[in-house]
Amino acid sequence: MSEFLDRAMMTHSAVKNRLVRAIKGEENIDYNTIKRDDACEVGKWIYGEGGQKHATSQIFQEFRRTHAEFHQCASNVLLLHRNGKVAEANAELQRGSFEQKSMEIGSCIVRMKKDPSFW
Repeated sequence: MSEFLDRAMMTHSAVKNRLVRAIKGEENIDYNTIKRDDACEVGKWIYGEGGQKHATSQIFQEFRRTHAEFHQCASNVLLLHRNGKVAEANAELQRGSFEQKSMEIGSCIVRMKKDPSFW
């Protein structure tokens, strides 16, 4: 479980790098895929094994909600960029709701790693 949560942290950190590259025109990200919170490895866990094992856990519920909001923020960054609002997209990445949700995901993961009910 700890290894999975470590990968989850790294995977979601990598989303920011991918969005930066997309804004620079170096990577193409599918809007419909990044918007979905059930399409990534973590989302599959949330709606699969994780949800089955931890559905009643308060921290899991917070993580699930924050993860969904993170994907909404990521898709918003992409939408801003595609609408020519590059400065606003960058601001969201650096200090806006995307960055806030990234930090909240990290906090949830740290708390899950410390919670004995996840083991």
